[in-house]
Amino acid sequence: VVCGLIIALVATVSNSLVISPAVLPAFSSGFVYWPAFIGIVLSSVVFAQLGAKLTQRLPTVVFKRCFAIYLLIVGVQFIIKPL
Repeated sequence: VVCGLIIALVATVSNSLVISPAVLPAFSSGFVYWPAFIGIVLSSVVFAQLGAKLTQRLPTVVFKRCFAIYLLIVGVQFIIKPL
């Protein structure tokens, strides 16, 4: 967890310092759009705790199947709507 936090902080700082010639939306620094950043941070705090409690209550088989279905849905979306 600590390593992930350090990596995320370094990535955020380095991407916010990028000077791009393109026109960026309001409330952004470099490639960081601050309203989205705040929303992601706040929702991560809430749902990380919820997810940790949920994984302790669910049987392992159910958790693995739900995660496999989620990955399948995301994979199909990447195939149907390529970036």
